[in-house]
Amino acid sequence: MLKIHWERRGLTLLELAIMLAIVGVLIFIALPTLNENEEEATISFAKQQLGYLNSLEQEYYTLYGTYAPFSKIAEEPKIRDRFDLRFKSDVSLVEGIKFSGPMEEQKFYVIFAELPDGSKYKVDQTGEIRPADS
Repeated sequence: MLKIHWERRGLTLLELAIMLAIVGVLIFIALPTLNENEEEATISFAKQQLGYLNSLEQEYYTLYGTYAPFSKIAEEPKIRDRFDLRFKSDVSLVEGIKFSGPMEEQKFYVIFAELPDGSKYKVDQTGEIRPADS
C-alpha cells in the first residue's frame, strides 16, 4: 500500500477566515459587557474621589471652622502631605472626570464630579454622595 504523507505547515485561507469570524462574534458578544463594567468603574472612581475630597474638606473645617477651595487645602501644611496633587486646582480633570468644589472659603460646600457621559455626582458637608440631580 502506498502512503502519501503531506506535511502541512499552516492554516488554509478558509480555516483562517473561520477563526477570524469566531473571534469577531466573541468580541461582538463581549463589548456590551465591557462597556457596562467600564461605566461602573468610572462611577465607582468618581464616588471614591468625592469621599476623599470630602474628608479633606472636613479636616480643613476642623482646623479653621470653614470649608476651602482645593487650591487652599493643597497649601495647608497639616494636610498637604496627604493631598493628591491632581486636585490642586479648584476645578480639576482627573481620569476624564471633572471635579469642582468651593471657590472661596465658606460655611457650606458642594463638590461635584462630572463624568465623561455628562452625568454628575455630588457630596456636601453631610458626607452623602449622590447623583447631582437629586
